[in-house]
Amino acid sequence: MLRYFCTVPQGVESLTARELSRMDVSVTSIRPGKVFFTAGEHFIYISNNTLRTVNRVFIELVHTKFETLRDIREVAESLSYTEFIRSNATFAVRAERVGVHDFTSIDVGREVGAGVIESYAGETGVKLRVDLRRPDVEVHAFVSDNDLIIGINTTGTSLHRRGYRVYDHPAALKTTLASALLELLGYGEGPFIDPMCGGATIVIEAAHRAFSIPITLFRQDYAYRKLKLYDPQTEHDIITDLLSRIELTEDTRLYCIDASPKHLAGARLNTMSANVVWATTFIEGDSTLHKTYSLVDLDARHAAVNPPYGIRFHNPKKLPLFYERFLEVFFERFSEARLALITAATKALESAANNVGVRIARKVDVMHGGLRARMYLLSS
Repeated sequence: MLRYFCTVPQGVESLTARELSRMDVSVTSIRPGKVFFTAGEHFIYISNNTLRTVNRVFIELVHTKFETLRDIREVAESLSYTEFIRSNATFAVRAERVGVHDFTSIDVGREVGAGVIESYAGETGVKLRVDLRRPDVEVHAFVSDNDLIIGINTTGTSLHRRGYRVYDHPAALKTTLASALLELLGYGEGPFIDPMCGGATIVIEAAHRAFSIPITLFRQDYAYRKLKLYDPQTEHDIITDLLSRIELTEDTRLYCIDASPKHLAGARLNTMSANVVWATTFIEGDSTLHKTYSLVDLDARHAAVNPPYGIRFHNPKKLPLFYERFLEVFFERFSEARLALITAATKALESAANNVGVRIARKVDVMHGGLRARMYLLSS
């Protein structure tokens, strides 16, 4: 068994823990922006190819307290890296620091890097080479107040970069946040609606979830392939198994609604790239009008949306009325549905929900594009 932690969009930690709980892992703790767990070595491959609310997956080397910068160096030097770094590989340290300290993140990176070099040389006699631009292995050091975590990046670039997006909506939702909305919603399969779909990120994530389509179909650049413990045969067997589980059920229809012809055309391009255009119905229309939903399955029970707010809305003063009209029309049409929604205009949304009698079942505070936002689970 290995100790792992994953970095996640701040605020969705409990939703990621729920996603992990459906797998053969044991969640051990939750911290802001991180979820810690234990699992077998094979989970390196499963996690990076399937987890949808996660940015990166790390092998945890240590999680401890410290007092001084010298302590950080000593902790790094006390660890063994020979299981993960080949003698001919390059490495770099990526450091993140939060809190008040008399040193910088650059100082942390320098001291941890020196500790890695000393430890590796002490065990093998080999001095590791540093490559800050394109290293084979990334050692990450996270400092928060007097808390220190050191881990090995198994992912590489963040998993929110799925690889299927060919059209960039100006206010696109990150794929990980879109999947967090679906986790909040509890969506698994069946008809699904995004009433303001933009570039179709939420719809695509819903389709991939419903059809069990793994991330590996759209990206191949995983950092674990440069680690010493990488086993190509194990990876091949796991990916083959994941691909065998894809089930393109015809009873799952996805409805992509948007008032903008341009964005709807972009949504079509993205769903084509993501291999789910065949399951998607595109509707150009205003989500606050009953007629817009005339082609949507009345038995639809799940919907999620990233509606406009702030500068994304042409007249912010009318935003509460827009939310109110949307919620009123949507729940009149789909009285049995549940709707997950994310917005930074929390007062406008909560006022609108109260005015039309929509129940707020749950709230989750998150960061969205550098703004404090909130995800809601709504029902009639």
